[in-house]
Parts: sequence; structure tokens; C-alpha cells
Amino acid sequence: MKIKNFLLIGALALSCLASTAAFAQQGGVAVVDVDAVAREIGADKEVLGALKQAQDNLNTKLKEAQATMQKQFDEAVAKAGGDKATPQQKQQLAQFNQQLQSQFSQYKGQAQVALNREQAKRVIAFRDQIRPVAMEVAKAKGLSVVLQKSDQILGFQESVDITKAVAAKLKASLPAKAKEAPKATPAKAEKKK
Repeated sequence: MKIKNFLLIGALALSCLASTAAFAQQGGVAVVDVDAVAREIGADKEVLGALKQAQDNLNTKLKEAQATMQKQFDEAVAKAGGDKATPQQKQQLAQFNQQLQSQFSQYKGQAQVALNREQAKRVIAFRDQIRPVAMEVAKAKGLSVVLQKSDQILGFQESVDITKAVAAKLKASLPAKAKEAPKATPAKAEKKK
């Protein structure tokens, strides 16, 4: 009788442990390394390319603005008589130059803000792209919360890292790359008679 009770208690304890483990897994937290996913599917290169293009465009606009301001200053110097300018005109030119420099600095700051905004927009768009996939992968593992891997996470078990699964699922959902153009066949030389 004691053995039966012992076996019954043991079975009950195992049952409780199994349900506790299942309960602990359900509703748990998954971790995804967004940067690793971006590298795996090539999105990092795409984003960097777009940001490089935006940076190049802003640099071109900055050079144009600087050239326009330099032209304005050169015209003002010529109008004041160049080297023959009076001390009062030289002071006015110095003030005008300072004003132009201030305008350029302000324009440069606005350009940097625009670039930062573009970068943030692209990062948010990528996160929005992977969010539903990450939640789907997490849900399949019985996890209900997905955190982005960062320095704020002190540690986690590898079993809750869904980075590879998210990358694989995203990679599978990406449109196939356009097939390479067929190689040109060498033109046949026409025989001249």
C-alpha cells in the first residue's frame, strides 16, 4: 500500500512539474537580434546604401549652398571695392561673412537632422517588417513577448533566442531575386563575298 501511495505521489509530482514547465514556457519572453536578422537577409546593406545616397544628396546640397554663399560674399566684397574698402565697409563685410557662416551652420544642422530622421524612419520600417514574423515565431514556441536583443538584457537562455528562425522565415518570404539576364551569345561573323 505504501508503494502504491509513493508511486501515486511521484506521478502527481511529475505531472505538476511537467505542467509547471509548460506553464513557464507559455507566455514567456523571446529574444531576437534585429541587427543579425538584418545582416542575414541583406537588409543592412540596403539600408546603408539608401542612407549613403541620402548623405551624398545632402552633401551635394551643402556644397551648392556653400558655393552660393561664397558667391554672395564675393559680390559684396567687389561692391565694397575689394582691397580699397573703407574700415566701415570691412566691418560690414566681416558681419556679413559671420551672418553667412551662421546661416550655413544652421543649414548644415538641418541637413543632419534630416539625415537622422531618414535613418530612424528606415530602422522603424525594418522593425515593423520583422515584428509580425517575430511574434509568429514566438507564438509557435509558446512565447508571448518578443524583446530586441540589447545591452539592457543581462542574459537569456539560448532556447528563447528566435533570431535564426525569424531570419529564415523572412528570407523565405522575400521575393526571389530577378533572374540574371541570359548571357549574350557571341555574334556570328557574316561572311563577305
